[in-house]
Amino acid sequence: MPVSKNDIVTTIRESQREIEKVASSLADSAWSQGVYEQGWNAKQLFCHLAENSGVAGFLIGIASAPAGAGGGVDVDVWNAQRVSALEGKSVLELLSHLRTSCERDIAAVQSAPAALLSSQIRAPWGAQGPLGRVIVQSIREHGGTHLADLRAAVA
Repeated sequence: MPVSKNDIVTTIRESQREIEKVASSLADSAWSQGVYEQGWNAKQLFCHLAENSGVAGFLIGIASAPAGAGGGVDVDVWNAQRVSALEGKSVLELLSHLRTSCERDIAAVQSAPAALLSSQIRAPWGAQGPLGRVIVQSIREHGGTHLADLRAAVA
């Protein structure tokens, strides 16, 4: 069964709400606490979640590009660069970044042709299948895993 635009938008909104809820519950002292196995603290992980809130638009861009365009993406290098670029921002600025990315993603999903959302894609991190399903899967699985890591800083 294909994933509808509404399913994708609902997933984006749910993820946004959960990330905001957890980020808002963190004490100031928790932001520097290590929460991710690769050494990120809570703020760096939040930067990663805020940046990855743009995953739908990113994947729509890949699926829309001519075959072979863009070459390979080293996901680890890209993640490290994006976290580094954002970690100097305040939590309020990161929440704004998250909201803006989610709104941009929703607009991208709503304007994407249904045929594109049904097209086959292979994401740089290995997920593959119909674009809509890969978007939802990436938000729920990847984002959900990191959200659980961030929740650890609340405890």
